[in-house]
Amino acid sequence: MTYVCIEVLLVVALLSFSQAIFKKHFKENPYFRNKLFEHTTQYFAESVSMCSSHCGQCCECFGFNVINKTCRVPVSCDPGVISGQEDGWIYFTEHVTDELKTCSDLYTAGYCASGFYTIYPWDKEEPHYRPVEVYCDMKTNDGGWTAIQKRIAGSVDFNRIWDEYKIGFGIPQEGYWIGNDAIYQLTKDRNLTLYLSITLMNNTRLYQIYESFSIADETNQYRLHLGGETHGTLGDSLVDTANTGKANRNLPGMAFSTPDRDNDPSSSFNCALSFKGGWWFNRCYLAFLNGRWAPNVWQTPWYPTVMTESEVKETRMMIR
Repeated sequence: MTYVCIEVLLVVALLSFSQAIFKKHFKENPYFRNKLFEHTTQYFAESVSMCSSHCGQCCECFGFNVINKTCRVPVSCDPGVISGQEDGWIYFTEHVTDELKTCSDLYTAGYCASGFYTIYPWDKEEPHYRPVEVYCDMKTNDGGWTAIQKRIAGSVDFNRIWDEYKIGFGIPQEGYWIGNDAIYQLTKDRNLTLYLSITLMNNTRLYQIYESFSIADETNQYRLHLGGETHGTLGDSLVDTANTGKANRNLPGMAFSTPDRDNDPSSSFNCALSFKGGWWFNRCYLAFLNGRWAPNVWQTPWYPTVMTESEVKETRMMIR
């Protein structure tokens, strides 16, 4: 079957107090072709244009089946909720033309659907200027979260060298690290809030929030600043590890390490090489979200709440 890339301008009048009109651009997303999503609403539609009319202001995406003229609007278009395949489906996700720095900026500008967006952490005159594709969570805790890390069932290997962690790697729809240079750029002028989560195989999401997060630049080994108030269902295993019964594993002030660049305080053990992933190690760890998704390798992703990688379906690190 031959598909044609289509771009749709959707104009919807909102029946609200302001009688506002909003415009959204949707573009066909080849990654979602012939996919099925959990929890969708189905309509009959003669065309893509007719189908698009069912996609409201905070709609993440919509799908049109070119074979049977069916329209579907999923509750969520996160790849983690893909439930199967069926021929004929093409999906359209929002296409943003504004060059904004963060997902929070996008949310403020009126983009309220969670999904994949392009952000611009650097100003045009800066030497590192480039677009960065990220996942924006526009629903959790009032939205506007930029995902700096997102993993689904280990589909992307995080056992990478320093330069890969520096510039970023992965596929946004499957798993990625945004890049340490980008994290520094996003946090250098302010302390942002960090939201970490682990979704278990039974779809329970556990999380921990730290109210103050930033990292240093490469010259200073992307050293971690983490503090402020913390709360959540994972429990604090990063800042005040004495509460876990295992002291001296606090991560604030730690430099970033990768298998080929050991900045861990231990003089006799390369934590990143042994545990196969980049992280801020302190003589190794109590919580580590970049481990290799393999039995007996990624041990205790988040001590003592999540003890084995087999419990983990998805992880996220998000800032706002």
